[in-house]
Amino acid sequence: NHPNWEHQFWDEAKARKFMQENYYWFLPIFDGYPHDIQRRDAIRYFILYHYGGFYIDMDVECLKPLDDLLADFELVLSKLVGFSNAIMGSIPRHPLWLTVFKELEKRQDNSDNKAMPFFVGYSTGPIMLNDCVVAGQFHENSTVRVCPGYIFEPGAPMELNGKIFK
Repeated sequence: NHPNWEHQFWDEAKARKFMQENYYWFLPIFDGYPHDIQRRDAIRYFILYHYGGFYIDMDVECLKPLDDLLADFELVLSKLVGFSNAIMGSIPRHPLWLTVFKELEKRQDNSDNKAMPFFVGYSTGPIMLNDCVVAGQFHENSTVRVCPGYIFEPGAPMELNGKIFK
């Protein structure tokens, strides 16, 4: 569906090298995450800030081209119950990612309470992203397209007009 797009697969070695070469100031936090998924969450934000484009989780199957979603928008988000970090698109250097970087620093936790999945969602995942989007009111900007979650993840619980549906 995207013959003219460049696909990049990021493994742990490539992600750490990217962070070391471009965002060395964040490397102590990146290396200190107790769960691999936290590094996977964090790297997606840095890649979008640095290069722009779309981040899409590997378990997402694309049935239609996404090109039209980008028209006239600088940021594309998906909203289920909150804003999802499974599918995101942006121009390089979008200001949301700077807000996310600050929040990642604030939410690094050195306590022993690192139980999954809430800790991951709060520290690096969709809870953290949602908090950044809402606090900065990015979802209210005319350059931001918020797609209902069912477009990307049919059947997942989502919020519509203040109610949760599946």
